[in-house]
Amino acid sequence: MRCPEASELVSQRLDGALSAEADASLAEHLGECPDCSLEAEMLSRLDMFLTSAPSVAPAPFFAQRVMARVQRRRRWVAIIQGGLVLLLAMAVCQSAFLLPLLSPASPVGGLARSSPFISAMAGLLVRVVGLASTLLGAGARLGEALVGAPAYLALAGLMLFAAVLALVWLKAVGRASLAIARQTS
Repeated sequence: MRCPEASELVSQRLDGALSAEADASLAEHLGECPDCSLEAEMLSRLDMFLTSAPSVAPAPFFAQRVMARVQRRRRWVAIIQGGLVLLLAMAVCQSAFLLPLLSPASPVGGLARSSPFISAMAGLLVRVVGLASTLLGAGARLGEALVGAPAYLALAGLMLFAAVLALVWLKAVGRASLAIARQTS
């Protein structure tokens, strides 16, 4: 028998889950191996100490308080995950709208300089920002109802970020429109 096997059997012996054959094999190994014998003695003493220790009753409503904390954390995680997904979606949309405007030599650069395309992109961005604003407003109401003021403030911060992204986009579209107007006149 090897020492790792003996260590496992010592634990099973203390639990009373060891067969007579395995117990005899363990006793033989413990007689030959001083390290395992010492470990068995220490574990036996620890087991006696722990079984003689008095039981302590949990505080009143302990389980309810723990579960309430778990629920609060789950809510926060859901709010943070939703915010991160929204931020990622907004970043992807912003890059999809800005890349053609910033790189006129790209395959879509000529299309990006046309007024109808810019108008369509501005309209699409306004719709996306409106949708994001609606979703954030609904999320803020839900967060306020579930968690209280801190969630409302976090979602308001996300709405502010969405507004800033919209302003950056509108500024870029305005510059592109001015450049096109100058080229045509």
